[in-house]
Amino acid sequence: MASILADSDSLEYIRSLTNYDMESILFDDALISTLPDKTDVGEFHVKVTRTNFGDIKDCIHVVASSQATIDDVPCGTTVKAFLTKELNTIRQEHTEYVKLPKNPLNRHILFQSEYSEYVITITTEEGKTSLGPQKIFFDDKEVEVWGIERQLIDNDKSALQVAWQSYYNIDG
Repeated sequence: MASILADSDSLEYIRSLTNYDMESILFDDALISTLPDKTDVGEFHVKVTRTNFGDIKDCIHVVASSQATIDDVPCGTTVKAFLTKELNTIRQEHTEYVKLPKNPLNRHILFQSEYSEYVITITTEEGKTSLGPQKIFFDDKEVEVWGIERQLIDNDKSALQVAWQSYYNIDG
């Protein structure tokens, strides 16, 4: 595994941050993106709060999210992180989605600190195949439903691929 080393100025700057007043970095802010005709096309929101994580006191909780519609395709990203006051990452979740009409994509990446290492789990859900109207038997009655098939794709090619079908009442 390759190591990346920071220069001494960067390390000194990071060390200087450990003596800050935590209240000075807490905030909540939002930004709305609009077209010249004043149509909203996206938004960005970030919030930094003080919290506890398990038995770790005075942690920083960061939540940043963005949603937009690009070429009529909704997409978004959310990052949630818990950091120690010394700015060490305890846990970070990164979720992103792209709702392509025939092949939506959802990806979830989890960074979890375990002792002196990080465990990274990546889950990708790709595609949703519409099975269309179906007739199934429920309580000995034939019912018309709408079927959807979903599939989870693991980046580890040796992992078991999972797919399932869900059926919904046509009337909701």
